[in-house]
Amino acid sequence: MYRNKNYKEERKILSKEEKFEFMLQDFMKISKEKITESNHKKHTVSEQVETKKVNNERRKRKNDRKNNQYKY
Repeated sequence: MYRNKNYKEERKILSKEEKFEFMLQDFMKISKEKITESNHKKHTVSEQVETKKVNNERRKRKNDRKNNQYKY
C-alpha cells in the first residue's frame, strides 16, 4: 500500500524529452555545486607559501617540545 492514496494519480509518465530535460537540470545543478566547491579549494601561490611556512613553524615547535621533554 502507498502512504498517499493519490500516489498513482500524481505520478505521471514522462516522455523521453521530459526525462532528458530533468536529467540535464540535475546535471547542471551538480556541476554548479562542483564548480563552487573547486573554487573554494583553490589557493593562490602566496597563500600556499604562507600555509607552508606556518606549518613548518608548527612542526618545529612541536619537535622542540618533544626534544625538551626528554632531556634530563
